[in-house]
Amino acid sequence: MVEFDLWKESLILGLVFVVIVFGPCLYAALVGRKCIQELGRYPTQAARIHLGIFFKFFFVEIFSFFLLYMAYAFFAG
Repeated sequence: MVEFDLWKESLILGLVFVVIVFGPCLYAALVGRKCIQELGRYPTQAARIHLGIFFKFFFVEIFSFFLLYMAYAFFAG
């Protein structure tokens, strides 16, 4: 049986993955909270509020996918 000795590398990979995943999740939580507050204040403007949130989430999703792809390319290369 081979003993596992790549603790530093696995810690770095774990931290990079946590930062790449936790950042967009935290942003989504903050934007969602703001969305709920705006919907409570202006319920008749729900379509405008949802469209604004959609564009924010769309760009965050593209950015986080790019970061995950770059992390994969870095560690696989």
